[in-house]
Amino acid sequence: VGGPAVPELLRLLRSGSGRSRKFAAFALGEIAGTGPEVRDALIAAAGDADPHLRIAAVEALGLKPADDAVVAALARALDDADAEVRFDAVLGLARMGTAATAAVLALGRVLTDDPNRYVRGYAVEALSRIGDDAAYRVLLPYLRLSRWCPMTTSASIF
Repeated sequence: VGGPAVPELLRLLRSGSGRSRKFAAFALGEIAGTGPEVRDALIAAAGDADPHLRIAAVEALGLKPADDAVVAALARALDDADAEVRFDAVLGLARMGTAATAAVLALGRVLTDDPNRYVRGYAVEALSRIGDDAAYRVLLPYLRLSRWCPMTTSASIF
């Protein structure tokens, strides 16, 4: 259906119940050219108490065109308690490449603080794709130390 479904999807996202909100966020992410109203609704949903809605909203934001508000929302999502939210946020920033420059410091925190190795791995990818001096100043010290993986132990070798 595409664009004609946006008003009803926004209604469901804002005031639907349970899973309908999650599915509305997902569908809005799949529709191209939706504009600032959808972006702002997804940003609001990315801060919701329901982790399943946050996951869908952050994933949807990662599929939208990068702008200051989207990059900032994804950078905030890097601090989410849910690892899947953080994974979708860092993946979205990696997709945005140079447009995600404002997230460099947040991505740097991921490299040192995130317990999920896949979130860290995509943070490396995001910083590499940003590719400016600030990104490399964050990335290179991490890579120098990464050959000594602090997450690999005899109990967790992979």
